Amino acid sequence: ITLFGGFFFTPNFSAELSAARIFGDFSDADMANISLLIHPYPGWRISPFFTLGTGVIRTDAKSTLVKENDRTDQLAHVGGGVRVYLARRFVFRAQYKNYVVFQSSNDNQEINEWNAGFAVFF
Repeated sequence: ITLFGGFFFTPNFSAELSAARIFGDFSDADMANISLLIHPYPGWRISPFFTLGTGVIRTDAKSTLVKENDRTDQLAHVGGGVRVYLARRFVFRAQYKNYVVFQSSNDNQEINEWNAGFAVFF
């Protein structure tokens, strides 16, 4: 579950903050990100975008046999997506992000995220 908000500096450049709660079989996580987005064709009804950003993730293990400490790690991401304007202020958005989690054990982890949803703006 993700909540995000953004601000357009120009029609081609925006910044975005997001907060997410991730539910998994073996662990849950809270994640916060800040992203910069490039919109090469902002006037198109179906408009692609590219994103680059950083953030933090806090992982809570669900394990009952082995006690693993809760972890907080920094992450970076790169991705792209598409916005489809359905109405003047109502948008369908789909995107892909590739995350690299910089773990303290020097064993970085890569995570792929696909998501789609609806957005409104003011």
